Amino acid sequence: YQRRVRGLSELKVSDISNDAVLMLVGCKVDQPKAVSTEEAQRFAEKNQMVFFEASSTTGENVHESLSALFLRVYRNAHPEAHESVSINVDPKKEKEKKNCPC
Repeated sequence: YQRRVRGLSELKVSDISNDAVLMLVGCKVDQPKAVSTEEAQRFAEKNQMVFFEASSTTGENVHESLSALFLRVYRNAHPEAHESVSINVDPKKEKEKKNCPC
């Protein structure tokens, strides 16, 4: 966790674009936490980051976090885009919506 805080400080002073979207993902939420959800959420908000907790083992919030990230990137690139624009990276949900047998 402390390495990530130092890394973020270095990133902020580098030449990255102001339009860059930063995301903090608490991994392995199916295991004991080293940092509380509340502390991570405060850190993310303070640093204008998208925040999710996810687990690749259970699949919890994996697609949701990617959808949120892609949507933020899209809206940064297209500020004129309507608020109703959504991005869904979960292929299962897309198939369910379309009743697609493929």
